[in-house]
Amino acid sequence: MMTTDETLSALQQTVQQLLGRVETLEARAAIENLMGRFQYLHTASLDIEILDQLWSHRDDASFEDAYNGVYSGWRGQGIPDYFMEKYGMERYMPPMEGGPGMPPGLGGPPPGPMPDFPPSPPRKKEGKLVIHTLTTPVIEVSGDRAYGVWISSGHESGAFSEGELSHIPRVDGSVPNEFGERVLADWVWLKYGVHFIREQGVWKIHKMHIYDIFRCPFDENWVTFSHRRLAEESAMDSGARFGM
Repeated sequence: MMTTDETLSALQQTVQQLLGRVETLEARAAIENLMGRFQYLHTASLDIEILDQLWSHRDDASFEDAYNGVYSGWRGQGIPDYFMEKYGMERYMPPMEGGPGMPPGLGGPPPGPMPDFPPSPPRKKEGKLVIHTLTTPVIEVSGDRAYGVWISSGHESGAFSEGELSHIPRVDGSVPNEFGERVLADWVWLKYGVHFIREQGVWKIHKMHIYDIFRCPFDENWVTFSHRRLAEESAMDSGARFGM
């Protein structure tokens, strides 16, 4: 039979175990909501809100996708540059302590008073529909760090002006519509791998990696399209090497 002290110690141990389990469950729920908000804002073309609200502003934060490489930190070729290049944001920098934001690519604050750059307008939304749903979450929590992977089934579509998607031959080589725009409509399946960090009690995205599983036009299967896409990209690489 346990003594009073042994019973109290066992109860305290049980309470600590239960508190740990509750904290882990709360962290998992917060992270799932965080990624849900990420996709909701991305679908609504609210990328500035993603950068402001959801991402850690640590210097070692990073973003990577399979076709554009790694963007690290918030200056130079940093995370804002990815959103600028990919989604048409003109300027962005998270506010620094004691001052307003600054445009990316400057490598540090300029001397003297910092200019107050106006916020960038969201990218053009008319005629574009980008949705990436999230499925099969696997989330591991360890203290103030967490790691998660998701499979995403979605689509990307839109009407693009001349040269806007010059890196995709099948788009810029297609016949323009009555508005002079070329149309892209793809099925896209991705895998997300994300590192999270808890900052002042709030979970933030720390590092995000996106990998294509497959993508293909809505009217073509992904197997035959992958062969055609490989041939197109090989031709583009050859042209770039020989200055064509």
